[in-house]
Amino acid sequence: MDGRSDLQAVGAERFGDRLVGLESCISSELMEQVVRETGAGSGRKCRLNSSFTLWLVLAMGLLTDVPIRGVYRRSRCFQEGEKIPTRAALCKARQRLGIKPLLLLFRRVVTLVCRPEVAGGFYASWRLMGIDGVSFT
Repeated sequence: MDGRSDLQAVGAERFGDRLVGLESCISSELMEQVVRETGAGSGRKCRLNSSFTLWLVLAMGLLTDVPIRGVYRRSRCFQEGEKIPTRAALCKARQRLGIKPLLLLFRRVVTLVCRPEVAGGFYASWRLMGIDGVSFT
C-alpha cells in the first residue's frame, strides 16, 4: 500500500469534496490497522479487499441515495477497461468485512467535543448535544 486510499475527488455534486473530507479525518493507515486488528483482512489482492471495502461502506454513508455500484463508481479512479463489480460481489465484500472494523474505527475516531470543563457545554448536569448539526439548547 502507498498510504493512499482508492477514494478520489470526483463527481459534479461535490461528492468528491466529502470523500476528501473523510480522508482528512481518517487516515489510510488507521483503516488498515483497524482491519488487521479485527481480523477482517482477507488477504485478498483484488479491488474488493477489506481496506477498500471499509472505505466503500463509509462512502455509502455519505451517499445514502445512491446504489452501491454508484458509490463504487464515484469512489474509484478507474483504469481503462476496468469493470464495476456486480452488486452481489459488492454485497459479499461487505459481508466479509463485517461490523467489527466499523465499531473499532468509530471508537478510535469519534471523540467528545465538549468536556465538562468547557464553558457552555452543559446545562445543569446535562451535556448539550447536536444531532445532524442542529443544536438544541
